[in-house]
Amino acid sequence: MIQNYNSIIVTESGTIIKRLKNNGDYVRKGDLIASIANQEKVEAVLNVDKNSIAKVKIGQTVFVKLNTNKTEIYNGKISEILSAFDLQTQSFICKVTFDKTFTNSLYGTQLEANILVGEKKDALLIPRNYVGFGNKVNIKGSSENVIIKTGIISTDYVEVLGGIDKSTVLVPLKPKR
Repeated sequence: MIQNYNSIIVTESGTIIKRLKNNGDYVRKGDLIASIANQEKVEAVLNVDKNSIAKVKIGQTVFVKLNTNKTEIYNGKISEILSAFDLQTQSFICKVTFDKTFTNSLYGTQLEANILVGEKKDALLIPRNYVGFGNKVNIKGSSENVIIKTGIISTDYVEVLGGIDKSTVLVPLKPKR
């Protein structure tokens, strides 16, 4: 019985990614001495703000870009949505599992994730810098601006629902002097 008192038992297989205690350190029962990760079960933890959490559902596709390799995009799915609001980050926490296993150790890196919450086929998009105040655009050969009806607006593009069509030729807005 006393022989097992100083034993260390690891309940999962994996690789030590963080050592918190070294040989000769004082260790009390229950102290955390190392972090172990399993490369077969890598997951990402996302912070989702309160305005967007209603759009997130389990099983949705997620595109993840790691800060350690910004050229590769990893596909995953939302596997868990924690229902408690995290006051420290002012967000809800979602977990993502990946479609394939990683070939290198990437534990603890920051990332950028885009959750696919919807998609549209054959949407008409124009560059956002072509849209002026009041949703006005310049059309080639016209002296007056045309007001368009917009849909989704991102930082780079604007979805056009009405006012112009795919054959309309736009001209960049002239800066006001």
